[in-house]
Amino acid sequence: FEVFLKFLPASATEDGVCKLFSGCGEIAGDVRLMRDTQSGQCKGVAWVSFATKSGAIAACARDGVLYDQRHVQITMAKQVTWAGGHAATVGGIAGTIQAVGTHTPAMGKEVVAAIVAQDRDGVFVDGTFGRGGHSGLILKALGPKGTLHAFDLDPEAVKVGNALEKEDKRFRIHYGGFKSMASILPEVGVALGTVAGVFLDLGISSPQLD
Repeated sequence: FEVFLKFLPASATEDGVCKLFSGCGEIAGDVRLMRDTQSGQCKGVAWVSFATKSGAIAACARDGVLYDQRHVQITMAKQVTWAGGHAATVGGIAGTIQAVGTHTPAMGKEVVAAIVAQDRDGVFVDGTFGRGGHSGLILKALGPKGTLHAFDLDPEAVKVGNALEKEDKRFRIHYGGFKSMASILPEVGVALGTVAGVFLDLGISSPQLD
């Protein structure tokens, strides 16, 4: 039984949120506090799960409670499934929060099947590295002679890529946007006509929002 909190101050902590609900009932698991990946400060929202429905109801009764001079809004977290139409009015998949710095790659199996299946020992490019979700799946599917070059403009993403370079010699990260691949790849000995496949995940990466 989960409650959703918003308008939390930047100073909020997991322990501080727990104290807001002292006497409401047993909290199940950890408080899930959304934090800024750079500063580590709270981004204003959190989720708290209670062992019983009565505990969650008691927590919602504290709607408007003060936390460091901020009135916190507390409501029951929506638990809905897709039912068609506009998600805000008739259904949809409730938002979730992941561990800081993680990202779930979209359509991972489909990406690997479409890009790598034809040539496991070819040269491939991930033009939007992010946190390496798709790159990791592509590397698992590559043969021993296959190589993967990835690009990203996010310094945090490049750090993740540098770590992956040390783990897998078939991989190389480049600091730059995907539009720079045409100039960077020849500089590292990759002729553009020899690239077997290019992947672009043109959207947002959840760590940049979470």
